[in-house]
Amino acid sequence: PSSSSSSQPASLPRTPMVILLGPAHSAQRAPQPSAPPPAAFSPQAPPLTTEQLIQQVAASSAVAPGMSLTPQLQLLQGPAAAILFTSGTTGRPKGVTLSHTALSSQSLAKLAVVGYSSTDTYLHLAPLFHIGGLSSALACIMAHASHVVLPKYDPRQALSEMRRHSVTAFIVVPTMLRDLAVAWSQQRTDAASQLQGGASQPEPLTCVSKVLLGAGATPPQLLDTAAAMFASATIMSAYGMTEAASSMTFLTLRSPSLPSRPSPSISPSHPHSSQHSASSSGGSGSSNGGAGPSSSGNGGTAVPCSGSGSVFEGATCVGWPAPGTAIRVVPLEPGTQPGSSGISGSGSAQQPTQAKPLQEGEVCTRGPHTLSHYWDNPQETAKVLSRHGWLRTGDVGFVDGRGALWLRGRAKDMVKSGGENVFAAEVEAALCAHPRVAAAAVVGLPDARMGEAVAALV
Repeated sequence: PSSSSSSQPASLPRTPMVILLGPAHSAQRAPQPSAPPPAAFSPQAPPLTTEQLIQQVAASSAVAPGMSLTPQLQLLQGPAAAILFTSGTTGRPKGVTLSHTALSSQSLAKLAVVGYSSTDTYLHLAPLFHIGGLSSALACIMAHASHVVLPKYDPRQALSEMRRHSVTAFIVVPTMLRDLAVAWSQQRTDAASQLQGGASQPEPLTCVSKVLLGAGATPPQLLDTAAAMFASATIMSAYGMTEAASSMTFLTLRSPSLPSRPSPSISPSHPHSSQHSASSSGGSGSSNGGAGPSSSGNGGTAVPCSGSGSVFEGATCVGWPAPGTAIRVVPLEPGTQPGSSGISGSGSAQQPTQAKPLQEGEVCTRGPHTLSHYWDNPQETAKVLSRHGWLRTGDVGFVDGRGALWLRGRAKDMVKSGGENVFAAEVEAALCAHPRVAAAAVVGLPDARMGEAVAALV
C-alpha cells in the first residue's frame, strides 16, 4: 500500500489479494482487495498486536476450514510462497513468483555464508517488500535470531537502536550506509561541541558482527568509515536480484582479520575461511547473495583491477556463487545484446555455452533459488527462463581464473557512443568516487555525431 499510485494498478489487481496489510497512513490510497476483507482489517479497525493479528487471520474467511497455520517442513517447488513486484531497470512491474524451495534455499545459503544464528539480534533496516530485506529476515527467522523492527528507516534512530538492543546484524544498500556514516560522524561533532572543542570520537558499535551490503558497489572510502563504525564486523556484499530470490554471489569487503585497505592492484583470491560474501555492483535488481562451494570469502576490494588496459579495469568483483547456485557466463554474439543469443527460450533444448575465463557475456544462473514464473505473464517468463532452468540476469560480466564473477554493467544501461560500448555503471562509479557526489545516474542522449552522448545526472 505504500507503493506509488502509478505502480499499484499494474500489480495488485492481478493478484488474488484478500487481506491488505500496511501502515494506516496509506489506507486511503490503497486499492481494494479482490474480495471483501474481514471487518478486523478495515481502515477503521484499531491497531492489532502480532498475537491478535494471528487470531484474526485464523478466524477470517481467508483461511479455509481445517487449514493449519502450523509451519510445515515439507518444501514444495510448485506452490507460490511469495509474489514480489519488480520492474528491475525496465518496464512495468512484473510479479516475481517465488516458491517455498527458492526462499528456503536462499535462507540456507545465508546461514552458511553470513553465519546468522540464534545468538544474533537482527535490525530490520531494508524494507520487507524488497527481496533483500525479506530474504535476510527469513534467514534470521530460520536461525531463531531476535528481531528489532523500526516503523521507518531513520539513520540516527537506527544507531540508537543498535546500541539499545546490542544489534549484531543488518543489511543495507550503499546509500543507507552513507546515511549511517553521516549520522555517526554527527554524533562525533555533537560530542566534541559538548567538550567545548575538544577532540571526540564516537564509540564504535562493537556489538555489530555482520553487515551485508547489496544493490550497488560501495566506494572504498565509505567502506573504511563503515569498518571504523562497526569495528568488530565482517562487512560483506552480495550480488543478486528478485528473480533469484536475492543473492547469487558473496564477497567479503572488510573484516577485522583483514587489512583495512586491500591493495587494488590484485584480484581477490578464492575464499577459504568460515564466511563467504559478494559485492553487488551495478547489476540487476536487489541485493543479497550466496557463497562459494562450502567455503567462504576472505578478502578483496570494492572495485579491484590489475592495471591500465586490463580486462579487470572498470569491472567489479562480486565474489563466488552461493551454495547450490550455478553461475554461467554465456558469450554474446557480435552485434547482439543479452537475451538475444546464447540461451534459447523455453521452447528450445539448447544448453548455454560457457564462456572462457575473462571472456565477457551475459550472466546466467540456475538452481532451486530461481523464480517459478512471472505472475500471469508467460511472455516475460519465456524471455528470462530457458527450458533447462537457466535464468538470464541481463548483466554483462566474466569469470576470472579463480572462479570469481566480475560485473561490467547492465546491458540495458549500455550507451553506444561513437562505436564504443559505455556501461553506465562504470561512469557512475567514477563520479561517485568523488567525496562531494552522493549519487549519480548516467543515461544516453541522442547525438548527431556520436549516435549517443553520455549524460550524467549528479
